Amino acid sequence: MPERSPHIHVALIDTDKAIGDRLLLRRVAAALERQVNVHFAPHWHVTATVTVGTERGHHPVRLELHDEKRPAAGEHLPRERDGARRPYGSVYLKTLRHPGDWTRVASHELLEMLADPLVLKYEKGPDPQHPRKTASYLVEIGDPCNLEWYDIDGIKVSDFVLPSFYHAKAAGPYSHHRTIKKPLSVREGGYLAFTRPESPKAWFWLIHRPRTPRPVVERVHLAAGRSDVREQIDALARAALE
Repeated sequence: MPERSPHIHVALIDTDKAIGDRLLLRRVAAALERQVNVHFAPHWHVTATVTVGTERGHHPVRLELHDEKRPAAGEHLPRERDGARRPYGSVYLKTLRHPGDWTRVASHELLEMLADPLVLKYEKGPDPQHPRKTASYLVEIGDPCNLEWYDIDGIKVSDFVLPSFYHAKAAGPYSHHRTIKKPLSVREGGYLAFTRPESPKAWFWLIHRPRTPRPVVERVHLAAGRSDVREQIDALARAALE
């Protein structure tokens, strides 16, 4: 018998009562659940139940909404909880350029949490500058199409890349909403972080800044002595894409 897909229980938590509209939160939770089970699961093999949670509840996976400003609009990282490392996502509402984008960012963070819950996944593929060489790409399935979205029952959700995206010779589609046209590429406003075998501690990205004609490869300068690589990359990407 084929192995069953993992099924994850996710709580959408309005931590600071920034949204305050429980009916809207339930609509968003329903749209996210549908996106995961109908659009995401056939490719990434994870299903989920998404409910509106409370701060005091016991939730294996938390997607929290915070009424504050941070360097990045959203993040997902594993945290120690109940004696285990568990996925934990956050959306920072005051960081958003457009307040209505919070549902897209919530979708983005949720899908990335489910695709790589402990932020350990990399995929090897051709280096964007030197195609005969190999690079190791972070599996962040919302970043290449960072600003792209589609609608589920009136709720804005994020486009996301498919496993075919990470394979240079694979046939498409490469993202669910087909905004990505070829493997290991990025849309305007998107980015793709990677390392090279000869310098595994040095980080680079393929990034397409808004209102520029094409993406470019750049060195990403991270703070020395810090282990929060993904947090730093997300924060730097937000600044670069302003």
